Amino acid sequence: MKAGNPAATPIPERSQEAFLSYVDGAFAADIFVDAERIVFAVFCIFSRQLRHGEAAKIRGVLPKGIRQLWTE
Repeated sequence: MKAGNPAATPIPERSQEAFLSYVDGAFAADIFVDAERIVFAVFCIFSRQLRHGEAAKIRGVLPKGIRQLWTE
């Protein structure tokens, strides 16, 4: 997965299923990848490292299906 500017290159996946499929595809070379665990881990890091207001802003702009993966 290449680093980039997410605002400049948004992905079209809006549903939870499509988003997890996208994440899974980004790690296709690793057969032991669990996309849902990866997303959960990233959201946990966001929650711990960002101020509450920043994390809430990010969470608030996510589509509902993806936002549901971000448990607090």
